[in-house]
Amino acid sequence: GSSDLLLTKAARLAGVSTIIGELPNLFPYRGVDVDVWVAPSRYVATYSYSAPVVVIPPGIDTDLFRPLPFEEQKKNNVVVVGFVGRVAPEKSINLFVHAASRVKNATFVVIGDGEALESAKSLAGHFGASIEFTGRLQGKELASRLRQFDVVVNPSLRATSETFCIANIEAMSSGVPVVSFGVGGGGEYLQPGYNGLLATSL
Repeated sequence: GSSDLLLTKAARLAGVSTIIGELPNLFPYRGVDVDVWVAPSRYVATYSYSAPVVVIPPGIDTDLFRPLPFEEQKKNNVVVVGFVGRVAPEKSINLFVHAASRVKNATFVVIGDGEALESAKSLAGHFGASIEFTGRLQGKELASRLRQFDVVVNPSLRATSETFCIANIEAMSSGVPVVSFGVGGGGEYLQPGYNGLLATSL
């Protein structure tokens, strides 16, 4: 945002030889002057920017996000389906709610916060969907809940809202497969039948 603009201007005035900027989304703040942009995925790198782009996918703490030991894995047959991320319209959260209302033999959990949270709760009530909304979780609490899931669903249909989706990687590292439409950067590491399933239609 504007802080990036101020920082890059200060760096230029200080004589910094090479300024590297991160692309957290597809549209950096106008006027930010860098020598190299770092993108989280090849998808992001396909867009046109003011400087060359290098792709460096983000990493996660694999000691924190790890599968449960076999002896600690649940012994019941209740399937737990999770959504992890920003609860926003562009993340297609309503699609997740609709799916939850039609599947009766599973438990659904939404981890995250955002501008569409209250409308998602309202829609769940309207359709009679039983969904646990935990709010935003981080660190050990997030990792613990992730390990309780049988599958994570990323229902996003809009490529521009999925530059990478680190929540998918956290789930996979936790031994939890991901179901996704594979839009944007999320399709670059999803291997159907290995770490998840690729949805091709609604």
